[in-house]
Amino acid sequence: KWVVYTSLSADRNTLWKVSLDGGAPVKITHKGLWIKPVVSPDGQKLVCVYRMDEAHDWKIALVSIEEGRVLQTFALPYPYNQVIRWNPDGSALNFVVKRDGASNIWQQPLDGSSPEQITNFTEDLIYYYDWAGDDLVVSRGTKLRDIVLIRNF
Repeated sequence: KWVVYTSLSADRNTLWKVSLDGGAPVKITHKGLWIKPVVSPDGQKLVCVYRMDEAHDWKIALVSIEEGRVLQTFALPYPYNQVIRWNPDGSALNFVVKRDGASNIWQQPLDGSSPEQITNFTEDLIYYYDWAGDDLVVSRGTKLRDIVLIRNF
């Protein structure tokens, strides 16, 4: 019923929703920095990357779409270029952790138990991933950078 997005206007980094039937956008969050929202499979909640201000660490926040209330927060060990996803049944959240030059996907159960690593890659970075039914699709590879001097151009 809704499209949820992060505003980049005067209310920068706040979450908003707008009905697919039209109408005025509705502000969901008011304080803090909120980015990359993803709606839950049941359409009642969303998950996003969040921090209160620049002095605080980024966290994963589970938010009520209806009230904008934070329901739970979880540690986010690697916030940069983060992709957060719901697992297919909505009982856990997935996120990327980068260690020793390799990225892996971890799963955070919503019951508050400890997160668990669900992929075991020993090299390369994860650029994007998502669930296709019960299958996990992952885009991964390496970043190569070269410096080239061009003369007489």
